[in-house]
Amino acid sequence: MSVIFVVLTVCVLLAEQQANPALSSLPIDQGAQALLQSGGNMEGKEVRFGIVGSALFAAVTTAASCGAVVAMHDSFMPLGGMVPLLLMQLGEVVFGG
Repeated sequence: MSVIFVVLTVCVLLAEQQANPALSSLPIDQGAQALLQSGGNMEGKEVRFGIVGSALFAAVTTAASCGAVVAMHDSFMPLGGMVPLLLMQLGEVVFGG
């Protein structure tokens, strides 16, 4: 169960740290720039925690089915949004099942 959790958490982290392709044609800088900008898809994320904290929190809370939310799951990238949905559909198989 821990292997399932780690693999899916890494998937959501990698998916959310990529730039949003829908915004690539606009003059928007989505790259990481030291302390000023985290880069990646920050839409719908908690700014205090950043992408890594928000993605990890989403994976943990959907794996445990506790109901807490820090980031809006519908504003994740397609692969990143698939992970919380998959963990919800597994129904507490990873933790607490």
